[in-house]
Amino acid sequence: ASVHIDTLPSFFQPAFFVYSARLLSLYAGARVGTRLGHCKAKEHGENGWMAYVTQAGIAMGLSKSVLLQFPDWAGPFYTFLVCIIIMNQITGPTMYKATLISHGEAK
Repeated sequence: ASVHIDTLPSFFQPAFFVYSARLLSLYAGARVGTRLGHCKAKEHGENGWMAYVTQAGIAMGLSKSVLLQFPDWAGPFYTFLVCIIIMNQITGPTMYKATLISHGEAK
């Protein structure tokens, strides 16, 4: 059970859609949460969401368990999920650093 690298490009468009939807939902959740929580620090709602982009450990484990439990159909689904996780892992560290800098925790 492994990722077929040659099929990754065929999953790029739908994976990018899911990746973008996830980013949008993280942003919206942070904005709504800071507003409903009456948070005075405006930057928490504006860019605090970026710290959560790299959270991929659980996603890898869950996608692997789906692959092992449903081997008949989960191969392409696993590759699709890995494609999304790769996008998160590529952009996440930069977004996390930007969040730390904007909150004054790093330079």
